[in-house]
Amino acid sequence: MLNTAQAAIEWVVDTRQRAARLDDEADALLAQLTLAAVSESVLETTFSSQGCIGLYGHSQSAKAHLLAALCSNATGKVNIVTPDRSFDYFSHINPGHAPTNMAIRFTRDEKSA
Repeated sequence: MLNTAQAAIEWVVDTRQRAARLDDEADALLAQLTLAAVSESVLETTFSSQGCIGLYGHSQSAKAHLLAALCSNATGKVNIVTPDRSFDYFSHINPGHAPTNMAIRFTRDEKSA
């Protein structure tokens, strides 16, 4: 599947034979479009993959704030859903934002849980 920059490259290659002005500038334009096509492909790959973030540092309240900002729902809760019930991370699992001695992984993908 062609991305936008690749489609523009094809258009320049096809059209330069019929347009003298485009033909004069086509090589430089194709070099720029090739770089854009590579960047676009990398971005498409990045957007389609699942992301990951790690929160490190001394301030537990700052990490809790970042976790809430990145993962919370509209009401500000980080819901943990198990097959039996749902929990709010900050109210039920880690009230008071106590330091944890383990890594915690959150996912939206039920298959990975």
